[in-house]
Amino acid sequence: MPRSSRLPALFLVLGALLSACSDDAPPAPDNAPPPPTPQEKTLNGVWQETGGSARVMVLGDGQQLHLLGFEDLQGRHWQADQADTLQLKMLVRSTGTPVEQHPRFDLDNDNGTLTLANDDEAAITGTWQRAPGAAVRLQGRITLPDDFSMPADAVLAITLEEQDADGLPADIIRRQLSRPKAGSEAVDYRFYLTPAMFTEHPGARLTVRVMVDGALQYLGHAADLTGAPQDNLDIALEALNGATSGQRAANAPLRTLHGEYRYVADAAVFTECASGKRYPVAYSEGGAELERAFLAAERPSAGDGLPQPLLMTVTGTLQDGPGMEEGTVVEQLFVQTLERTMPEGNCANRGTATLENTYWKLTLLGSQRVQTAEHQREAHLVLHGQEKHARGNLGCNQFTGSYELDGDTLTFGPLAATKMACAGGMNIEGDFSAALDRTRRVQLDGETLILLDERGKRLAELQAVYLY
Repeated sequence: MPRSSRLPALFLVLGALLSACSDDAPPAPDNAPPPPTPQEKTLNGVWQETGGSARVMVLGDGQQLHLLGFEDLQGRHWQADQADTLQLKMLVRSTGTPVEQHPRFDLDNDNGTLTLANDDEAAITGTWQRAPGAAVRLQGRITLPDDFSMPADAVLAITLEEQDADGLPADIIRRQLSRPKAGSEAVDYRFYLTPAMFTEHPGARLTVRVMVDGALQYLGHAADLTGAPQDNLDIALEALNGATSGQRAANAPLRTLHGEYRYVADAAVFTECASGKRYPVAYSEGGAELERAFLAAERPSAGDGLPQPLLMTVTGTLQDGPGMEEGTVVEQLFVQTLERTMPEGNCANRGTATLENTYWKLTLLGSQRVQTAEHQREAHLVLHGQEKHARGNLGCNQFTGSYELDGDTLTFGPLAATKMACAGGMNIEGDFSAALDRTRRVQLDGETLILLDERGKRLAELQAVYLY
């Protein structure tokens, strides 16, 4: 299989694994830990399970727990209390489930052994020997490119891996997942390996990935590993096509867009019907959903010999990201949801709902998606043209009032509403009412109605459901 077709599939697999990581994953080492207790100072160090086992447990500085040779467990934190009980916080990598164990411990300093006992057979128990040489520590700083910071909801993956002939991971020897702090420009890390990992995999390299919503956004590799401890093993990350910065991602408003999507030669482009602007589609779970819908539609060839585009409605954000050429920045579409496809339509004949006498369902308030509470009527608006009267629902209570429409200028008079108390829907009532009060202009895009304030800021978006 060619490399270009393997990469998206690989990124999705990695994204699914990393997205399972909970918010309780190991913090960056620069988080200030509590001072160690005398008991913890004694326990601190590298411990190897006796009886010929390859399992190693590192009770590290800052209460960081590292586990080597454990099939599906990743260490997070450890703590010892005065009752000779060891608290071990871990993560099941395959499911992202945090787990805790509380074995009783007996420390024999004279013989350098640690005995753990627990009534749970699945727990970490047995006798462990202090073995400083059983783990090799790598640590340093991971830095993002200039003018970029860690995106929100990012997952940081550090792996020791072998590669195939295409330079893709063929065998992951050890992987460590964490949730870096959003907005940070650098992350300190600490990574442990066993000496056998070096000798059995001499060509392996240390790789760092930053994933967001299943998409690989940053990638970096460490310099050659020596097999000995390395304390200044810094790794500089490269921003890939579609990478976002923490600040830009946080400020990007959610929008509903209608347009034509086309996927050709591993590149996806979305052309907005209203403006005619073309946006590269960033690779993510949402972008992959568009690609699958396009391929499933089996579009016939257009005049240029390429498949005809597919008309669709999507919800997403427009954000700056690195272009295909080094040093360039382009505006890209980051898709959150594919709302619907219209295989028989195109931008020229997509149709436009009329502003008046149409049932408009509220879909976005500011940049927040609106969800209809169970057993509640959906928030909506109807402008009755003959009466110049507005009616609708705020999410719980019904409202009515007058409006004035002149071209694209729309203002509402005082609105009267019922005063019911609902189990759901109350959270959007005030915001929707305020949006109607601040509306000064409207923009009609196909079957989407956009309410704007006097400065042109988007207040809300509504979708045509049916026509009167």
